[in-house]
Amino acid sequence: MEQVILLILYIVMIYLFVGVIFAFFFYVKGMTKLDEGAKGSSIGFKLIVFPGIVVFWPFLLSKWIKAN
Repeated sequence: MEQVILLILYIVMIYLFVGVIFAFFFYVKGMTKLDEGAKGSSIGFKLIVFPGIVVFWPFLLSKWIKAN
């Protein structure tokens, strides 16, 4: 049972790590492609949306790919 819990924790950690990496690239290039209102946004806005970007990165990635 402990191994199953550890496996689930590792999967969640990898998912969140990929989300953090994605958030960096999304801030640099993708955010303004999906939302023109985000252009020139403050660091406060970016900090507020950071958790959402990390959690919903697969959805945002698919939207970003469709926008290109």
